[in-house]
Amino acid sequence: MPFIQNLTIENTWINSSFMEVLLKNVWMSSLYDLAFVNITYHEDKPDGFQFRTINHTVNVRSITFNGVHHYQYSYPTINISTEAVYNLAYLKFSGSGMNILPCKLISALPSLETLDLSDNLLKDFGFWWFQCSNTSVFPKLRKLYLSKNRFSSLSFISKKTHQMKTLESLDLSFNSIELDKACSWPAHLIELSLGNNNLGNSVFKFLSSNFERIDLSKTGITAITQENLSQFPKLTHLKLSSNSIQVIPADLMAPALLSLYVDQNAITSISREVFPGLPRLQTFKAGSNPFVCSCDSYWFVTVLNKSMLPDWPFDYTCNTPPLFAGLPLSEYKTGGLQPQHPGEISPVTHRQVLQLL
Repeated sequence: MPFIQNLTIENTWINSSFMEVLLKNVWMSSLYDLAFVNITYHEDKPDGFQFRTINHTVNVRSITFNGVHHYQYSYPTINISTEAVYNLAYLKFSGSGMNILPCKLISALPSLETLDLSDNLLKDFGFWWFQCSNTSVFPKLRKLYLSKNRFSSLSFISKKTHQMKTLESLDLSFNSIELDKACSWPAHLIELSLGNNNLGNSVFKFLSSNFERIDLSKTGITAITQENLSQFPKLTHLKLSSNSIQVIPADLMAPALLSLYVDQNAITSISREVFPGLPRLQTFKAGSNPFVCSCDSYWFVTVLNKSMLPDWPFDYTCNTPPLFAGLPLSEYKTGGLQPQHPGEISPVTHRQVLQLL
């Protein structure tokens, strides 16, 4: 395989004997990226998979296992030379039923920058196994994806991340995270995803002031306050999608914030007073909310810079009053007279004009 750089093997049956031969050829080639997708693995030898040291420069930098079905209901036996994976920068082992991280894997990958173990059966002590020596834990790891597992204790996880001296991004979405005790996060961790965990409004108290990117989508939050945001002076990206937030307070102050997601909440209108406190905001996603088509919404349609809204106009519709339900917010117009106080002339939409005719 002298000219191939990327190889993907998918939807097939692989036994340990074939895997040994395949990897020997891969390791001797110029291949850079190797992926296995939706495979069934069968150990056809008593000693399982054995891969010894080879005297050759290994070019492979990325290995992906995405969907591994085990023919035998037992832990596979895998012995591989650390030299064969010494230069590995990316490793994904997803959808495999893994519930214990092998101890050797923790210290045998000194060049690893991204580790994706999403969609497995890992728990707190399955990833940080007590029998493992943690003297050298992924010394170059920057991104760790643990989504769709069974992690629970946020305080335990925060403590263990101190062992990973270069970790910048951690994904804990779709787990069973609990806010059990105070958390202690390392200063070098700047991105955290906790989406799809039932956490509630108190979650902000368990986060780090060093975080720059936070994803709290679908976490049971009902309100966002200035007190919450003031804890994160470096915050640039905040996702609060799919919660139950009703109001974006006018006193919000987040000078560094570049991106704010509040789509799929319970917001009925957005005040123009919100934006002066967000001077650097470039992306504002607020679609799929139950907007009230009234004077409070008129400025949003006519004044706000729509280039900030990645989901405009399709995800913005009137919810109430009933006369305008389903009307795209972009079609909400006044009849040339914008009311200033209750009792003055109300806005007239195209729909009303048609009804009058």
